[in-house]
Amino acid sequence: MMKRLLAMLAFAMLVFFSPGETPSISAKGLSSQEIIKKSRIQVDLRDKDGKIHKAYLYSEKETKGYKTQNKKKYTVYHGSYKLALFDKDNKKKLSEINTGIKTFSSSMNVTDTGTIKIFPYKAGQPNLVGITEELIPPAKKVYAFHSLYYVNKGKLSKVKVQVDKEPMYFYNFDKLTNNKPNEFVGSSRFKDTQHDGTFIFNWLFKPASSELDVTSAKFVRKDGVQENMPIFSYIKDIRFKDKGLESAVRDTLKKPSGTITLTDLDKITAISAKYHGITDLSGLEYARNLEKLDVSYNGLDEKDFWPIEQNPKLQYLDIESNYGIRNLGFIERMWGELSFLNIGSTRVNDLSPLEDAKSLKELYLYGTEIKNLRPISNLRSLTYLDISATDVSELEPIKGLKTLETLWMERINIDSFQALKGLTKLKKLNIDNTFYGTDDRIDGSPLKNLKQLELLYMDRVFFKDFTFLKSMSNLKTLKAPYSHVSAADVRFNTSLEHLDIKSKDVSGLSNLTKLRYLDISDSGTENIDALSNLKNLTELNASNNEIQDIAPISSLPKLERLALDNNQIKRLPQFSLPHLSLLGLSENDFSDLTPLTVLTQLQELDLGYVEFEPGSLSALSSLEALERLGLSASRITSIEPLSKLVHISQLDLSNNKIEDIKPIAALPKLENLDVSLNSIQSLPELNLPNLTALSVSGNEIVDITQIGALKKLNDLQLENNPIRDYSPLKQLPGLEMEYPENEDEIIKDSLLEQAIREELNKPQGGITKEDLSKLKSLEIYQSEVRSLKGLEYATNLTNLQIFDTWVSDIEPLKGMKHVKTLNLGFNKIKNIEPLSELAGIEELNLEHNRIEQVDSLANLTRLRDLNLGHNRVTKIEALSDLNALENLELRNNRIIHAALSSMDKLKSLNLMDNDIKEISLENVTSLEDLSLDQNPIESVSFLRNLDRLRSISFIDTPVRDITVLTGLENLISASFDMDIVPWEDATVNTLLERGVELRINGIFYVNGE
Repeated sequence: MMKRLLAMLAFAMLVFFSPGETPSISAKGLSSQEIIKKSRIQVDLRDKDGKIHKAYLYSEKETKGYKTQNKKKYTVYHGSYKLALFDKDNKKKLSEINTGIKTFSSSMNVTDTGTIKIFPYKAGQPNLVGITEELIPPAKKVYAFHSLYYVNKGKLSKVKVQVDKEPMYFYNFDKLTNNKPNEFVGSSRFKDTQHDGTFIFNWLFKPASSELDVTSAKFVRKDGVQENMPIFSYIKDIRFKDKGLESAVRDTLKKPSGTITLTDLDKITAISAKYHGITDLSGLEYARNLEKLDVSYNGLDEKDFWPIEQNPKLQYLDIESNYGIRNLGFIERMWGELSFLNIGSTRVNDLSPLEDAKSLKELYLYGTEIKNLRPISNLRSLTYLDISATDVSELEPIKGLKTLETLWMERINIDSFQALKGLTKLKKLNIDNTFYGTDDRIDGSPLKNLKQLELLYMDRVFFKDFTFLKSMSNLKTLKAPYSHVSAADVRFNTSLEHLDIKSKDVSGLSNLTKLRYLDISDSGTENIDALSNLKNLTELNASNNEIQDIAPISSLPKLERLALDNNQIKRLPQFSLPHLSLLGLSENDFSDLTPLTVLTQLQELDLGYVEFEPGSLSALSSLEALERLGLSASRITSIEPLSKLVHISQLDLSNNKIEDIKPIAALPKLENLDVSLNSIQSLPELNLPNLTALSVSGNEIVDITQIGALKKLNDLQLENNPIRDYSPLKQLPGLEMEYPENEDEIIKDSLLEQAIREELNKPQGGITKEDLSKLKSLEIYQSEVRSLKGLEYATNLTNLQIFDTWVSDIEPLKGMKHVKTLNLGFNKIKNIEPLSELAGIEELNLEHNRIEQVDSLANLTRLRDLNLGHNRVTKIEALSDLNALENLELRNNRIIHAALSSMDKLKSLNLMDNDIKEISLENVTSLEDLSLDQNPIESVSFLRNLDRLRSISFIDTPVRDITVLTGLENLISASFDMDIVPWEDATVNTLLERGVELRINGIFYVNGE
């Protein structure tokens, strides 16, 4: 009967009928006398046999207030009211039922039909009490239902007719009669503010079977006109106020047009409405079978969720990134038992409404303003919790959540992991960026109990040690690239399949034979012999290291993706990698491509900034499966072998010396082509039916007629070409661009041109040689500038900063006689011969390049500051003639013998992280600061002649004799590692007594402390 009635709805109305309830007597609560004393209404009830019972409406706790109605003042009480049934002598409580009443007014009484209606006893049938019950305080949106209470077999029973809709406001019971034995006829009245009138439902109730049925209904308009309706036939469709919500519902129903009916909504169990701009959820109150709702990334606030509050089936709710949501009161009012809740990236700061959400299994709180987790401390069904990027600083409240299997807590400020000690069911844990305590290292020992852990993210967390990892025998994934985890620390984690760390020494990885993914990029790694044993490896990222020999990984049978970009590979081995589909070899030093011919499964290959031998490109012609190929800045002149790569879709040939692109003019699948910064003067016929993106900027092209045939083109770069006629572009319907002026361009790189225009304050018009001669200063930082062609005309530059770009060729700089400050750090430069004529230069930064030879700097005798750090320099004798140098930076090179002489003005010298075994600093008499860290040097006896030395560091060296330091009268600080007891060493004590600050084995000592 219920299903039949629920399917028959009137206008915007839902009516529910529940069967009779016979609750058990609670063992707790007030005594009988306390109940009677606190009661607000007392009613005599008879069962069908006429036996009298006493019923009392009461609340254990009340708050008192007042209201004015019709110029009369009434006392109002607030509480949770119950109806208790006693025997006629009030000696024994027989049963009790929680009502929906939340407020009680002094205007209410048993004869007031606005609230309560009593049906008198007749022989053979029980009394009936009708009560209008509100579910939430009337100050908010009102939901109401009418309940009928009666005595059945000595206990209270209840049946209700419920209106579940806003903005519906309850009226009362219109009438209650019992003309027939064991049947009650009643009428419930509800005001409908949406349709400006009143709905009246007539119903029939049979206590013996607890059945309630609607017999008729009518709608009374405000003007008094009545519209009789067949039962619930008045509802024809559901109208959504919010177009975004309606669109999501239609997508779910696959019903782009037409009326949305209640029958339609009955079919919906899940709605996904991300990014729909929704601000109103009204209409969802009719989606009675809705179990899953995703309204993330919309414009909702907490007042908008009333339509789903009374849906008993809702289990999954995602409201992420609705920034108007500040509190969760609506969650507390929900009838459904949520198992999934995502409130991430809202403005919620209080979890109190979730205290009783015992059914929650997954809870996402990331990016909220939550500080206190105490309200969720008893949610013992939780298996997934995300508190990332919140203001939480205390984990103690979650220590009892023993069912947790996944905990995400990155980017929170804590100083201890002690609360995690007992969460032994955890399988996934993310603690990235969690420690911001006062100590420089956090204690990881509480984590050793997490023996079921399979995934651990702990990036940028600095532990005192990593011994806790040894107990995690089930660990399959570890991501800790910037936490100083070494290969030795994980050598016992033989279950690892996915590993991301920075470790210069990778020998500890040799027994991790289950590894499938390994990332050791940016580690300074030189030797990868240990990786030859990793036969299950499918993906390896070893880019940005110091690797020269890759033979150990050339035969890994399952390898599919291999990144070796920016290493020092001088020769390719014979490969046996039958499944390799991606290979990154850019920025290396090999020149012969022949070993690549066997990699016939390759789909993606990057050889940018590799200067290979002329004719070597033919080795690529056999790689017919290639889809993406990078050959930027490789000094290529001929591309004939590429004509056979018929599956290529992306091809980068920029910054080369190519004149003719005819060999690639008919590649059928080519979609993206970059031939910018070459020497192309004319375009051949282009038969490229799928090309959508083309860059030919920075060439010598005059005629672009052939481009008009590229009908799919929607991205075109033509800058810095002497093009005379742009009319062919009108044939390209998908291309939207402004045509540049037809002027001969000197600057070939568009990003370089942009920087010059900004410096000259010349947004339009051609840049001439005269314009460039006016430049005094030019600064470009973190740009994708690739070519400096044209800059040779900027002969009056005194300050030039080309920092962190893609520049490799600095030939245009060789005529800059006036430059005094030159910053070329963080580029791709190998040859610095063009700098040999810049005799006036005083400051030169060449750090983080690919420089091997420095002989060309020998004539720069005015240099005061020189930075060659992070290059590949092996010999530095040529620098000895730079007798004006005051600061010299040579860290992280390959220097073996450091012989510098006659630098009588040198004050600061950094030689750390080289291969120096011998050092000679004859006549370097002004030196004040010297760093020799991380070198194999065994003696520092040469320091005895450096009597101006103020600071010396030789950390991580095999030096064992430091007595020479006592003769350095100007010394104020020294740092070194030695196996000594500092306070027992005579040299140490002598230095400390002189006030020298010492750092020994990482600990600072001052004045004997």
